[in-house]
Amino acid sequence: PNIMTSTLLRSLLGRFGDIERIAVVPNPRKEKDDMSSLLWTTKKNLYPSFHGPDVCEGKFAQVSFETQKEMKKALKSLQDVMTDEVDDEDEYPGLIIDKLEIQTLQDETQRKQLADDNSD
Repeated sequence: PNIMTSTLLRSLLGRFGDIERIAVVPNPRKEKDDMSSLLWTTKKNLYPSFHGPDVCEGKFAQVSFETQKEMKKALKSLQDVMTDEVDDEDEYPGLIIDKLEIQTLQDETQRKQLADDNSD
């Protein structure tokens, strides 16, 4: 939904522990030249669309927590969330992101992109 991967991960995993940093990279097995052909838009070549720009930072992420204790706490909390029993058959265990949070994350992504564009 046009949210930077690092922003989404910080929002989701930050609920369970203090995050030091998040590093997101494209597929490390592909060469950098191959990855440039996957970009849909660039600053030089913008195509009109009804959708916002693709903000995929990559498909691999490393999340570093402040301490090992924070990481273990986050892992335990996520396991608890994913194995919780649900009352309704139509519900699934897991994290829920409401529309207001999605909009906030999209706004933050747009703000970061504008800041990056202005710094270039």
